[in-house]
Amino acid sequence: MTDHTKNLRKSGVLLFMPPGDMEELEIEGSRCYWIGVEDAKGFYSRKHTSPPVVKRIFVNAVEIQNMETLEEQEYFADFSPLNRRFPLYANHILHAKVWVNEKGALSQEEMKGLLKSCPENVRAEYNVLGEIEEFYVLWQEAEEFELSENPRSYRIDRGTSELIFGEGIQGAAAKNRDSAAFKVQVTRCSGERGNLAPFSSLRFRGHLGLMKHMETTGKITGGWDMEGPGDALKRGSHVISGRKRLVSLADYEREAMFFSRSIHKVSCVPGKNGKITMVLLMKDYKEGSHGFYAVRNGLKNHFMAQCEITCKEEGIEIVEPVFVEISVKLWVTAKDMGESIEVSQKWLKGIECYLEPVGEGEHKGWEIGKLPGKSQLKMWLSSVESGRICHISASARYQMGGLDYEVDLEELECLPSMVCVNGKHEVFVSAERKEGSHDCLKKYERQIL
Repeated sequence: MTDHTKNLRKSGVLLFMPPGDMEELEIEGSRCYWIGVEDAKGFYSRKHTSPPVVKRIFVNAVEIQNMETLEEQEYFADFSPLNRRFPLYANHILHAKVWVNEKGALSQEEMKGLLKSCPENVRAEYNVLGEIEEFYVLWQEAEEFELSENPRSYRIDRGTSELIFGEGIQGAAAKNRDSAAFKVQVTRCSGERGNLAPFSSLRFRGHLGLMKHMETTGKITGGWDMEGPGDALKRGSHVISGRKRLVSLADYEREAMFFSRSIHKVSCVPGKNGKITMVLLMKDYKEGSHGFYAVRNGLKNHFMAQCEITCKEEGIEIVEPVFVEISVKLWVTAKDMGESIEVSQKWLKGIECYLEPVGEGEHKGWEIGKLPGKSQLKMWLSSVESGRICHISASARYQMGGLDYEVDLEELECLPSMVCVNGKHEVFVSAERKEGSHDCLKKYERQIL
């Protein structure tokens, strides 16, 4: 079973395979297949603890990846020092398997020796007499020929989608000209086209038995196209600044931001004994924790490869923010009550824009570990040119440690892992009167009572 809920203490997905001997059972007149969930440690028997609620159950659910493996292609080429780049006819290349024909470069004894020592890295094709006619060796991808210890290496220019061989001095050169020089099987992704709307139909690449239809259960995000010049400059400045070393908290935050574009904001919180808690706010946080769990393990492994000397595995903890739902009630006056609906919608849009953590345009959203106060909220809303504010109230609701908390916004103590999100807002519109704002406020207070 894959548990993304931390033993049902957080919202997330439970993915498991039912037992093969699962049978129907009649309970209280209902004959079904039952799944039992037991609170063995009595966690949800505490006061102010909300029990978990199953939102949806999906039968035959599987995890999918934005990945497609293309059919293998043969390349016939006349190699020369000026012709070492070959188009791969694919965009958004993830990786490739390159089998180079070394029939003319190896003796019969060498080919038989490779077949015995590493059969997974060689492929032999025989003629009717049982003789080796073609002999392909799996080469390895290298970032730079100068840094590669394996002479059987190649490079992939993902910007131009080209395969590059060495000239024979730095990196070996494929030399077969009598038949196919090499074969390539490319694995690519769909880029931003892999971001799908809820309940989008998915294509099958092969036959899957009795499965006739497959669709997404929710919105899918995380795919992106190749980086542009602006992103490359930012990443280059990060490499120059950190020199591929993770020392300061800013180094960790920048490294996480360049790891995945699904991450919107990062905040590192130092702890005792050098422990680091990294808080990730995902761009698709509204869709649940799927995006976070898809990134968390890969990001942690990436950090371990970058800072294995300065930080141990238990020294980094990657968590989601504590989402604080801020609910606002607003009492405003309008000159024309015939436009009360339009006025109400303007105020609601202004509140939602101000509290949205994944902001765009002028408002970039609140940083992790910072929450707006009532006075800041009122100042922002004063820019909405639609009526006049008479009274405003705001409450905050959040979950922590399996417990629910709800307090007035002014009484909330902000923690470094908190992020504000939109709760339920209400706007009450009344006709503008000649009486002062103090009298107007008293009138609204009487209406509330």
